Amino acid sequence: MRAEYVCPECEETILAPESLAGSSAPCPKCKTLIARWPLPLEKEAIPLPESLPAKKTRERFEYVCPACNEIIESGKGLEGSTNDCPECGSRIKKWPAPKPPKVKARPAWQRAIIAAVLAVVLVVVAATVLAYVSSRPSEADLAESAKPLVTQIIRDNGGYEKCIKVEILGRIDGGGYKAAAELSNGRFLPITIHKVKGMVYVEIQR
Repeated sequence: MRAEYVCPECEETILAPESLAGSSAPCPKCKTLIARWPLPLEKEAIPLPESLPAKKTRERFEYVCPACNEIIESGKGLEGSTNDCPECGSRIKKWPAPKPPKVKARPAWQRAIIAAVLAVVLVVVAATVLAYVSSRPSEADLAESAKPLVTQIIRDNGGYEKCIKVEILGRIDGGGYKAAAELSNGRFLPITIHKVKGMVYVEIQR
C-alpha cells in the first residue's frame, strides 16, 4: 500500500510504500539521500491557510562516499549515521563529515586589478618615504655647512676667531638643531641651525 510522504529536504510530497517510514533512501524529487524518512501524512484533509508560508530552504551538504568516492548530497543528519550509498549501494557504517563549503574565488581579472592597485600603492608609499628621507639633511652635512657661517658671523661682529668644529647636540621645536661651535681660541658658542628650502641658517645664542 502506498502513502504520501513529505521530503525533509525539498518538502515535496511523494507517493511511496508505507515501508519507507524510518528507512534510508533518496528522495525521487530532489535526489537527496534521506537518512531516516518520517512517518507518512495522515489521510484526513487539512484545511489550507489563507496564505501559505514560504518554504524553508534546508541546508544541503556534500558527502564523499568512502567506498566509491562519489559525492552525495544530503542533510546534516547523514554525518555519523549508518546508511547505504545511493550510488554504489555499499553499507557505510559511519558516514564521514560533509565537505567544507566551497569559497567562491574572485575572477582572474578582479585579482589582477587588486594586485595592480596594491603595487601602485606600494610604489607611491616607497617613493614618499624615500623623498622624505632624502630631503632630511644629515647632521654631518649641517655641521660642515654651519662652520663658515659661524666664522662669518664672528667676523661681522669684529672678532677674529675661526670656527673649527660644530657638534650637533639634538633637535629643537620648529625643525631646527641645537649645536655647539668650537672656536680657534678654545671657546664654545651655543648655536642653532635651521635649513629652509635648501639654505642653512645659523643663529648664535647669547
